[in-house]
Amino acid sequence: MNQIQVAGIDWSTKKNDRALVSIKHDGHGSRVAHVQSKLSNQDICDICTSVEYDAIAVDTPFGWPEKFTEFLNDWSPGRSQGHIQIPGSQDFRLRITDQVVKNELSKTPLSVSADKIGSAAHSWVHVVSGGDFKGQFDLGIKEPLDNPSIIEVYPAATLKALTQGYGPGLYDESLKDEIAREKIINTLADRFKIEIGNDMKKEIISTGKRDHSIDALVAAITCLMYKGLINNWNLRYPESHEEVHAAKHEGWIFFPVRT
Repeated sequence: MNQIQVAGIDWSTKKNDRALVSIKHDGHGSRVAHVQSKLSNQDICDICTSVEYDAIAVDTPFGWPEKFTEFLNDWSPGRSQGHIQIPGSQDFRLRITDQVVKNELSKTPLSVSADKIGSAAHSWVHVVSGGDFKGQFDLGIKEPLDNPSIIEVYPAATLKALTQGYGPGLYDESLKDEIAREKIINTLADRFKIEIGNDMKKEIISTGKRDHSIDALVAAITCLMYKGLINNWNLRYPESHEEVHAAKHEGWIFFPVRT
């Protein structure tokens, strides 16, 4: 088996709050190959277009709720609004993929249209719109993609799904605590047979409340599942017509499902 390399990126509007973890898989096992923080916009463009990677998972929304964007396009305070279709609170705040995560994992993602994470999504769009990313974004419709394929993930949803599959021990731990982060990293490494060197482990654990690198690690593990490299786990793809349609316009959160 040829070596496969995936990466997880924890995205933020601020360079100092971004992190990357890459994992290499060679047919015998997986190992963390690289940990990096303080990523610039150019760093991200270089990583996401690098032939070194087969797939990249990014922790940020790739789009906004379709009914929200339609409403904004129609709304203007300076004209009569009698014809406007005002979306309900859930459709205003949550994409279809967010609602799937909420319904299936009992975990509600932050609203890209009503919460601070909207700024992160805006900065992500700013970066990718200026790069050469044609054909790389997998929106769950299983069309041919250029490498590296790029998927949207939500590490908290991944941990919640893994907790449902394995039982307590992951999701209930706070990522803002160093001891809890070390426990989660050791659990993930043991369950998925991922080798993590001591220096890289310390870098992922980080200090204080900094949880960016562990989010990137969880994203990278989700990416291993995306490539079919972890036994007994697949990812949740859009299934219904509504989900497929919405994913094309709003993005899609890939999270684990036990096979």
